[in-house]
Amino acid sequence: MPLLLRGLCAPPKRSPPQLLLLPLAAGLGYFLSAQASFAFIGRLGCQLATALLGGLLLTLAVLPLPGGQRACAIGLGAFLCAMLLWAAAAQLRAQKAAGYPGGWIGTFYYDRPMAVLCVASAALFLPLLLRVILPQQEAFAQQRRNFSHAMRIMTPCMLFFYAALLLYGFFFVRKSGASASYNFLPLAMLRYYYTALRAQPWLAYEHAMYVLGNIFLFTPMGFFLRGYFKRSWKVALLLPAAFSFLMEIIQLIFHLGHCDADDFFLNTGGAALGCLLAAAPDWLRKAITHGAEAEIWGRQ
Repeated sequence: MPLLLRGLCAPPKRSPPQLLLLPLAAGLGYFLSAQASFAFIGRLGCQLATALLGGLLLTLAVLPLPGGQRACAIGLGAFLCAMLLWAAAAQLRAQKAAGYPGGWIGTFYYDRPMAVLCVASAALFLPLLLRVILPQQEAFAQQRRNFSHAMRIMTPCMLFFYAALLLYGFFFVRKSGASASYNFLPLAMLRYYYTALRAQPWLAYEHAMYVLGNIFLFTPMGFFLRGYFKRSWKVALLLPAAFSFLMEIIQLIFHLGHCDADDFFLNTGGAALGCLLAAAPDWLRKAITHGAEAEIWGRQ
């Protein structure tokens, strides 16, 4: 059996050094991968590619080790907690430098969370891929149990980071204005950005952040609702849509940011993308096993 599968299918080691050192090393590696991608902010392709490549290489290095899948899961949780602390420290430094410690500044908005999402996706991708393609044999039963255990570790950490990001982005960094800013015409803002991009191509990065940020902001919600929590398509789509609509109404009523119909459609599209990403492994697994196993998200 290849080295990678031997490590994946071995039961997690319980020796104290490996319980602590390997997850910490994985978490540090994920953190450094995200930090390296921040150096390319302003160049979207390089930024996201650096985050993805760093996360994939690190996961590939850790997975073959005994208890590697568990170490990746715990390391991912430690990485997300470290990123929240890093963001809080960066926020405080920015406030101090700006001269008004009571104000909020968007130091962790769209571009950096997207890089963090890329690193986290890389940590999930390889175990998920192997969970989908490995034969349904007793020799791989431990890998299936390891994957379920890893998901039970990663999911609360990712949801906590996601909730903190939503609170930060929707409430903390937005100041109440004197009047409401809104757009109720579908596609109006997207058309504006497209026209502005043709006249000012140097603003491509900002426009890409607006579109991709609004899409990927709600992708995790659709992914976890449809995948891990096994909700129906209707619930997995309507709940994020209702939440997005509520956020836009709050922005309109309390004059926080800009209430935009296009934000709602992009958010809902992101949730639909998350649903598809969660359902695709089930479809593939069902095809590979000829219907013997129809879903991979259930606990083993």
